Amino acid sequence: MIAEGHDFGLAGRIFLPGVVFGNSSAAMTGGPAPRSLPRLAMTTDFWRAVTPKLYVNNHIYVYPEHRDHDAEDRFPVNWPYMIISQGSSRSDRRFLNAIALTLAALPRDTFDFLEKNGLVAPTLQMVLRRNLEPVSSREEYLSGAAHPVVFDGKLVRTGRMVAQAAELRPADIPPLVQLRVVSEDFSKFAGLAEMDERFLDTPSSIGRLWRGFAWDREMEITAEDTSAPNNRPLTFEWRLLRGDPERVWIEPQAPNGRTARIRVAWHDPWTEPIPGSDDSERRVSRVDIGVFANNGVHDSAPAIISIDFPRHQTRRYSAGPDGEHRLVSIDYTAKERGIYFDPLLYWSAPWTDTARYDASGALLGWDRKDANESTSRFVAEKGDTPGPRYEIDLASPRVPVLREVSEGPGAIP
Repeated sequence: MIAEGHDFGLAGRIFLPGVVFGNSSAAMTGGPAPRSLPRLAMTTDFWRAVTPKLYVNNHIYVYPEHRDHDAEDRFPVNWPYMIISQGSSRSDRRFLNAIALTLAALPRDTFDFLEKNGLVAPTLQMVLRRNLEPVSSREEYLSGAAHPVVFDGKLVRTGRMVAQAAELRPADIPPLVQLRVVSEDFSKFAGLAEMDERFLDTPSSIGRLWRGFAWDREMEITAEDTSAPNNRPLTFEWRLLRGDPERVWIEPQAPNGRTARIRVAWHDPWTEPIPGSDDSERRVSRVDIGVFANNGVHDSAPAIISIDFPRHQTRRYSAGPDGEHRLVSIDYTAKERGIYFDPLLYWSAPWTDTARYDASGALLGWDRKDANESTSRFVAEKGDTPGPRYEIDLASPRVPVLREVSEGPGAIP
């Protein structure tokens, strides 16, 4: 296994029959898509599939964010399947120490119960988040303060984690929240490149990439597959952890809030203060919604719904004659503007498209202006998908570029 490199990097090629915690202070620093190990896990099919299985098999790992969460948050989802530490090598040590002491503090019967039910990792996540420095009440636990994508080691309160672990009893352990999408209007073929927006569908993490042109999107998500390991009755909380509360609408449904209808409108990139810094900010463009199950004693670790927006595009929306928001223009020229984007998820194009509408608000077509300021016109062939056909040029893999390969019947010479 060592010869094949299974002892290094992301965990998931080896499952051990027991409780496991560990770390890897490494990152991909070369190649066409350098990134931290957590972002590698999120953006690679194999690791996206295997990482959730570690979570329910009592394996928990800690990885540094290594420059993916400094001035910009580059993670496309927020998930509970691992602990991501702020910083690079050695930033994970404080978390390993806290995990070890927390596990050691669990009563024997509680430890055995957690192991048998595959709840070691979710319970550790709950204990870590419930005892962070800015989290001293249930309401704070149900807020974004307790559930960042990356954790600052300075905020870990190991003593409080140990104290809570020592008091946990099998009858009080909260469940693993399991989510499932009932319906949605995120598309399998979206945007000019007709790429899938349905990025991640796992029980405790759902991820979507906003690749289409709509102003808002809707989803109905259920947690009805969640069951209490100790047969306690459950209620559910659906909370906005990150995003504009005026552009995210969450409507839990009866009974007990097990299902919710969620509508999210377009978000331009925004900045958030970096915790512990007086004047530093981080650029972000991802909405996170947490789902918690309460068993009358404890709130569970969150399951998280994430919607990532293409921050490298400049979009304009405005209200039409009917008052509904509609797309006005998209500037795709990230490469020309020197704007970073994840080459495994998005692309650049050397043009800006501006929509043309008639007086009633019906879409007539698009005007395209390229880098030389020349303009071409085309009409929408179906829905809001323009006529020309495209492919992604990977000649420069760090900056994929979309290019036209043919003209559809909607093109205007």
